[in-house]
This record gives sequence, structure tokens and C-alpha cells, in this order.
Amino acid sequence: MTAWERVRKVIATGDAVRTAAEVLGLDDAGRREVARELPGHIGVARQEAHERHERRQAEASQAEERAMKEFVRAAMARGASSEDAHGDWWTTIARRRHQEFWVDWRERDTWIEPMRVAGAGTLGGAAAVATWLYRRDFTRWETETELGPLLRVIAARPAEWQADLAVRLALRLRGTRAQARDDSAALALELLRRTGAVPPDHDRSWSPGCPTRPTWSAIR
Repeated sequence: MTAWERVRKVIATGDAVRTAAEVLGLDDAGRREVARELPGHIGVARQEAHERHERRQAEASQAEERAMKEFVRAAMARGASSEDAHGDWWTTIARRRHQEFWVDWRERDTWIEPMRVAGAGTLGGAAAVATWLYRRDFTRWETETELGPLLRVIAARPAEWQADLAVRLALRLRGTRAQARDDSAALALELLRRTGAVPPDHDRSWSPGCPTRPTWSAIR
């Protein structure tokens, strides 16, 4: 199995921690191979994740249908009418067992963080990684992510490269509402802290209506 085949397989699990571990085990040739293949895999990874979610949703719906039929059959065996049995299911049992048959719609986005981690650990230049991490393809409705896997692969890079990335990520901050919802400010701040890079001045470029603003004083 090639380096890309291994990384692609772990990306498909939606596990960013495992992706980081796989990427950190690559040699130079493996990293170049993965970096070459990643951009063309975006559409495929998205489609595979959506199809996995749809399959799970269909399986959950079928399981709920079977549970309802079993409940109605048992209730009717005890003398309830079909109408009353169905009514009891939807007003009482279905509500209690909702979590059992619920499939989180956010599973559709599980491909995104492993892809970001793979790129952060294999793309060559800090400029390329800064662009990769926040490309439009990776936009999520809910972006509460754990920075650990990203920080692990970034920490394996040379110190000068990490500092370059920290400054580039900080310079990309413009105070937009999209950035207020993603992890761009948190990642930039953490990398500036870790690397000791000099924080850039954002006074001229910051959008005044943004609800968040990087606090460079916290790291100086």
C-alpha cells in the first residue's frame, strides 16, 4: 500500500488524530506523494462522507421502522387497536427512543478536519498550508474543532517554517464573520505563542463590525 493509499484510508475514517499519526510516520517521498494527491481528493472525500452519512441515516430509519412495527404488533396482541398502538408509539415511545435512531448531520463534514491535517503535515511551503487550511471547500456550519491534531503535524516542521506559518495565518485575519466562526484566530494565536513570532499589526485591515479580534497583548 502506498503512502497516499494509507493516508486516504485513514481520512475516510473521519479521524483527525489517526490522520496526524499516519502523516507523522511518512518519509519525505511519502509526504510529497500525499501533497500531490490531496487537492484532487477534495471532491471525492466530500462525496464519500456524504454517502456514508446517507447510508447510516437509511439504516437508522429502517431500524426505527422495525422497532415501531414490533411495538405496534405487541400492543395489538395485548388488545390495543392499530390506531391506538401507532398513537402510543409516536406520542411516547418514539420520543424516548429518539436518540437511538438519530444520526448527526454533522457527520457529513467529518472528512474536512483529516484533510486539513493531512495538508498541514505534507504541503511544502507555509504559504501553501495557510491557504489550504482555510480554503472555501473546508467551510463548515459548525466549526468547533480540536486543534490538537493540526498542532501535532505543524510542530514536526522546522521552527522557522512554523514561525512563518504563524505570521501568515495572523495576517490572513480580517475580522470577517466567517473567521469569527472558524478556528483561524485560535490557531494563529496558539502558533504565535508557541513560536514566539512577532505578531503583525492588524489595525488597518480589521473589520470594525467583527465580534472577535485577536488579542496580541496576551502573547507579547
